Amino acid sequence: MAGAIASVDPDRAEAMARELTDPVRKADALMRVAGAIASVDSDRAGRLADRAEAMARDLTNPWQQADVLARVAGAIASVDPDRAEAIARDPTTNPRQQAEVLARVAEVVASVDPDRAGRLADRAEAIARDLTDPGQQADVLARVVVAFASVDPDRAEAIARDPTTNPRQQAEVLAGVVEAFASVDPDRAGRLADRAEAIARGIGNRWQQADVLAQVAGVIAWVDPDRAEAIARGITDPGQRANGLARMVGVIASVDPDRAEAIARSITDQEQQASALTVVAWVIASNDPDRADQVAYHAETMARDLTDPEQQADVLVRVARAIATFNPARSKSLLALAWKMYNWDIPVGVLPVVDMPTLSDLASDLINE
Repeated sequence: MAGAIASVDPDRAEAMARELTDPVRKADALMRVAGAIASVDSDRAGRLADRAEAMARDLTNPWQQADVLARVAGAIASVDPDRAEAIARDPTTNPRQQAEVLARVAEVVASVDPDRAGRLADRAEAIARDLTDPGQQADVLARVVVAFASVDPDRAEAIARDPTTNPRQQAEVLAGVVEAFASVDPDRAGRLADRAEAIARGIGNRWQQADVLAQVAGVIAWVDPDRAEAIARGITDPGQRANGLARMVGVIASVDPDRAEAIARSITDQEQQASALTVVAWVIASNDPDRADQVAYHAETMARDLTDPEQQADVLVRVARAIATFNPARSKSLLALAWKMYNWDIPVGVLPVVDMPTLSDLASDLINE
């Protein structure tokens, strides 16, 4: 919650973060506030990051400590790359976290310090190559490829095409880098998309093939929406077909909202359709709030018909986020309803306009209905 309001009321956001008693949540909230204000108040962001880092280092759970330190490094990378790098290189961090943070910092600093970005990406790749879990290795290499995309695109492509990874991992890494190249080198992005699709179609396990093709369809939408839709609609598994179509709509909505909405409405899975419609509403909200409100209302109506309370609450939170800028009162009500329906912690980052007292009042009203 503190992170959600930091950009509009940093004093209040910091006070809320400092009131938290759980050390993990408190450190995470302080880090989120630091990240939100880093570009406008670097000194204050630095002080908050100091506190978050100190709290993280006091955590006894090594995984929690590594996760919070990774977030701290990512939050301050744009304003204090030296410190971010020092945190990322901390030998007490587990190898996967260390590689991911190094790659994340490299990505952030690439536009202002490409030499540093290259060195960090080198180290991240070396650590990733030593990981023994194939899935973790693929995830980290995908981030490394994105980090290299702007400073050494040839190397980024070489890593993405690495034949030593198994087909599923290679296709996933290739798919991940297509988006990174889509706006700066569409020809290269197209070639990588071709390769990702070809590898995905060669995967023998039909469920894994459908899962990877859904991912491929989502990223190919950046360079070839027609082909992306054809790939998604060609998936035989209904759930993965819906997944592929849902992944596309956010990309397409920015350039062709009519088509994006039509694709979303064609999804037969009710939860997937509702989620896809909220993405369309979110993307078009700034240019066409009236239409966004209509699309979001349809998603809300579908969400209310879902029988799984967790799915229902998740979609309602997405709708609340989509309409927050132009219908804050309704947004708050939906968030409160979701909170009532499923006993969550407050979804941090969803609403920059929501505050704890208002949310508590709304939830109490709903519970007492």
